[in-house]
Amino acid sequence: MTNNSPLVIRRLATVAGLALLAACQSVPPPPPPPAPTPTPRPTVVEAVPSRPVPPAQAPYAMDIPGRDATGRRMTVNTNLDANTTIWHFRSGWNVAALNCQGAQYEVINTGYTAFLNRFSRGLTTANTALDRAYAASEGSSRAGIAARERRMTSVYNYFSQPTARTAFCDTALAVATELAASPPPAADLTNYATASLARYEAAFETFYAAYEQYRTASAAWDARYGAQHGPSQPGWVAVHGTSGT
Repeated sequence: MTNNSPLVIRRLATVAGLALLAACQSVPPPPPPPAPTPTPRPTVVEAVPSRPVPPAQAPYAMDIPGRDATGRRMTVNTNLDANTTIWHFRSGWNVAALNCQGAQYEVINTGYTAFLNRFSRGLTTANTALDRAYAASEGSSRAGIAARERRMTSVYNYFSQPTARTAFCDTALAVATELAASPPPAADLTNYATASLARYEAAFETFYAAYEQYRTASAAWDARYGAQHGPSQPGWVAVHGTSGT
């Protein structure tokens, strides 16, 4: 048998193949490519809004009249009899004549004089009835006068609130203008005073409702941002002080 026999050739090929396979297995595979470095997400900084501010430059914290179980606002003008309604309306117009300054409000002053003249008899009757009622409830005319004066001080203070002055003056202007254009019958004082006092009250309710919205919004701000950002806000400090809630 020669070295060129088929058997020898097959053996050589087998040996060569095994050698080649061994050589291939001895070479380690290349390392995998490095994983891409993740791009860091940008830090999102929450924009902190300013604490809500009260309407009409009102104080950050103040008392306003509450509501009864039916939702009605309980003010000095709530649950009045006819004579007291007349006198409160008169008092409100008097305050408007004193406090609503400027040429645009001059009709309030002339209208107040016209109101007193037109309804003089009814106003006198209401005033006399109120003096008698206070004297009876307080035990004497002197005590009744003192009690009535205290009551009227609270009424004048109510109508003098600066936070509602613009709305109040605008309403008083409308009432005075309408009186000049179409005066009601002199005998209709009670109905006129009742309807007009309700209009005065609506001017104050506009402010009270806005202030209630401010208190709700500011309380929500305090709950969310107060612990971290409260001391930077004047309103928060005014309500809670520098030491927190």
